[in-house]
Amino acid sequence: MRKQPREIEIQERVTNLLTSHEIYPFSVTISYAIDSGILGITFYFTQDLNDFLGIMGYEYLCDKSGYTILENTNTVLISGLPLVKLYTEL
Repeated sequence: MRKQPREIEIQERVTNLLTSHEIYPFSVTISYAIDSGILGITFYFTQDLNDFLGIMGYEYLCDKSGYTILENTNTVLISGLPLVKLYTEL
């Protein structure tokens, strides 16, 4: 049996985590450089983006680095410590 690439596995796990919270993403994409990664999640609706940020505790963070929010496309890019936090929830 051929194992899926790690990126596909992570994308599916993130999608499953979101759908377990009744949040349905348009796309989930992860990419790695040599020693770091970035996860992009695009949502159909702004409310889904806001619900995701709520799950991540974004509103209560003092340091919001690691999050890039593109409101016009309902997309969030996650890297650094927020990405590690998301991994621990998978």
